[in-house]
Amino acid sequence: MTTPPTCIACSIFRREIEALQAVSPLNMRVHYLNSMLHMVPRQLEAKLTDILRDEKGQGHEVMLAYGDCCARMLEMQTEAGVTRTQGINCCEIILGNDHYRALRKEGAFFFLPEWAQRWQEIFEKELGLNATNAQDLMRDMHSRLIYLDTGLVPIPTREMQAASEYTGLPWEAMAVNLKTLRSALEQALPPSVPMVESFQKTRSRDTAAAQFLVFDILENLVKLSEHPGRLGTYLAQQVRELVGARIVAILRPLGDGPDHDHALLAIEPQRHGTPDTLAMLQKLAHWAHEETSSILWQGPNTPKTIQALLDSAGFNGAMILPLRVGTRPVGMVVVVHLLDMQRNEETLRALEILTPVAALVIQNAIFYESQEAVILARTRDLRESEMRHRTILQTALDGFWLVDLEGRLLEVNETYCRMSGYSEHELLTMHISNLEANESAEDTAAHIRTVLELGDMRFESNHRRKDGSLFEVEVRVQFQPTEGGRIVAFLRDITERNRALQITQELQAQLLQSQKMESLGTLAGGVAHDMNNVLGAILGLASANVDALPPGSPIQRALETIINAAERGGKMIKSLLSFARQSPEEIQVLNLNDILQEEVRMLERTTFAKVELTMDLATNLRPIRGDANALTHAFMNLCVNAVDAMPANGNLTLRTRNVDQTWVEVLVEDNGSGMTPEVLAKAMDPFFTTKETGRGTGLGLSMVYSTVMAHRGQMDIQSAPGQGTRVRMRFPACEAQVIPSAQVDSLQNEPAPGGLQILVVDDDDLIQSSMLAILEALGHHATGVYSGEEALAKLEASFQPQVVILDMNMPGLGGAGTLPRLRALNPTVPVLLATGRVDQFALEVAAAYPFVSLLSKPFSMGDLKQRLAEYGND
Repeated sequence: MTTPPTCIACSIFRREIEALQAVSPLNMRVHYLNSMLHMVPRQLEAKLTDILRDEKGQGHEVMLAYGDCCARMLEMQTEAGVTRTQGINCCEIILGNDHYRALRKEGAFFFLPEWAQRWQEIFEKELGLNATNAQDLMRDMHSRLIYLDTGLVPIPTREMQAASEYTGLPWEAMAVNLKTLRSALEQALPPSVPMVESFQKTRSRDTAAAQFLVFDILENLVKLSEHPGRLGTYLAQQVRELVGARIVAILRPLGDGPDHDHALLAIEPQRHGTPDTLAMLQKLAHWAHEETSSILWQGPNTPKTIQALLDSAGFNGAMILPLRVGTRPVGMVVVVHLLDMQRNEETLRALEILTPVAALVIQNAIFYESQEAVILARTRDLRESEMRHRTILQTALDGFWLVDLEGRLLEVNETYCRMSGYSEHELLTMHISNLEANESAEDTAAHIRTVLELGDMRFESNHRRKDGSLFEVEVRVQFQPTEGGRIVAFLRDITERNRALQITQELQAQLLQSQKMESLGTLAGGVAHDMNNVLGAILGLASANVDALPPGSPIQRALETIINAAERGGKMIKSLLSFARQSPEEIQVLNLNDILQEEVRMLERTTFAKVELTMDLATNLRPIRGDANALTHAFMNLCVNAVDAMPANGNLTLRTRNVDQTWVEVLVEDNGSGMTPEVLAKAMDPFFTTKETGRGTGLGLSMVYSTVMAHRGQMDIQSAPGQGTRVRMRFPACEAQVIPSAQVDSLQNEPAPGGLQILVVDDDDLIQSSMLAILEALGHHATGVYSGEEALAKLEASFQPQVVILDMNMPGLGGAGTLPRLRALNPTVPVLLATGRVDQFALEVAAAYPFVSLLSKPFSMGDLKQRLAEYGND
């Protein structure tokens, strides 16, 4: 009856092996050993030795089911007489060979449920490590933690997070399948295998296994034949796995003589790549440089020098496998400190199968790498040269030409291809004259002769694109006497630069025009003030005396002529102010329906004869306060623009309506050509016009906009190509009643209410004298002062006027400075704010205080009589 085998399993797999046993018991005894003891080798050695001694002493065959990080366990297992073919790497089994090796190469450390739940106990109690030591060890040996999710328990997220924080390494979960593990355990050691009593059977079985491994190694060597570094690392790993040695190194000679040094191609484990080990390997390589067959140095056949060298390093022996191609040495495999001294002869024979192929592959890899390095270096130099050349071409202005002396293009850059729209192939079939819009072939030839004489030139020209359009270029050419003569040309597209320059010049012209207009406005304001005072005195006195003379008398006719002349002069002054866009002319209570109807009567026989007019006027339209002349001019501009934009028989609509109890709205709509978004965006800009030169100034819509804004209104334009245009204007409504013109005339003829005590504040003698005379003629009591300061002094001295006529433009406080002080002394006295320039400032001053209205200069006796009639005898 055979004795059941013993499995020494890494404790990381305790739960997994127990789960497999519970489903279908495996015929084996299981001991669990923490493989992390490799961090404390003495503890690992003591525990593993005890288990092996006890199990082998009881006659049990021993196998090893190890986890990750178990190199030392493998070494000790072999030393104790347990063959390497009686061990399986459980992590490799459940992950798969390729996946496992990739993760190990990345430095992964594997957790399963047992470890995940007991990691701190294992670190601190079983291994005796504190957090600092554990962190140092783990970081030195690993890059991350991986929890192998076998599906037996939920992923212990909290424990893994704690382990990650403890070790300082990131973690992740990875799903695996346990079916492969059970199969591997059953195949690794069949239950009927007896205990090993001698190593003869083991050697034959190991030798066969080694030969199979050698064939696998040869297959993979070919796959890695393009990279000597990776090839050497793989070969060293596999030889160490196969032989069971402390160190395996691959060396290659750096020269041909016996005294040359050897370069280290690879060493496993890599931690042994220390200066002392490398020095020892160099000495072994020197000894074996001329050997053509394998060498096994162990026991009495080892040269004394080699034995002394091995003893000094604590190694029990060495193995040398020369790698030659024909008679040429290309390297050697050096194996140091053999773990299984009893099977090295057989293993050496198996490894000798590797040497011819390995030598050839290594030689080819080294040659390939050297040639690749040369090719890469040359390619890099060529690429750098080409990049410098291309960089120069791309950054030197924009476009580049290389031209022969006949004017044919020999080379162009991509930039000029983009500029011209031609491909490089098309351009290289062309002549300069094919691209120059300003020159014929004869002109180009003459230009080339000039370049040859001068050596270089710079000029501007026009080039023709592939689509026929033109673009402006700045050209700099230089003659090069190489290859029979070449002309190098650099070309820069200056179309946008010239367009920007043109726009700048246009803006400067507009700015100059605006400055002229501003100067005209300033001049107009000054002239208006003085002229209105003069005209006001003339108009006032003439209108005060004209009714006192017999009708039709020569003097009356003369005075009427004077009145007409003064009124005409006043209108001229107001027109000048309006043209300079200073302000509305005079404020009245208006019905916009009346203004639109009057405008229609003016234009219906001329402008409106070409189109169909529709009027949709609200019957209950609320009045507004405004300047009738300015609004008439604005509406007329809109109607004329609309008619210009419509073909014959177009339709123009004028519409009014009340909006929200606070606004009166006027709409001017046409079904004309409409405006593009670009034109619409600039429509109200000063000086912008789409009409040809001589037909428009570009001030129409801007003046309309200014007029609407001066009336505290709102304006917007809606338009689209082919959809016509709609202009909407809104004005604040007021509660006052519109006085019909007939009623105004009757008020002028009514007798003066009389009896008002009026204070006249004006610094001009003509206005003072004429206004006092007019007021007395109307039956009022008038007192005149020449400044705001005098007016305030009289009020402080208990003078109580019933009406104050206050001039806006005076020295000192002026009207704007006097008004708030006057209001403080008498909050309710009506004030007529007299000015020859009813601008936005005057409107704002009048609107800021109650019982204040504007009186536009020049005014006649009838105008003054009408305004004073509003105050009665109160």
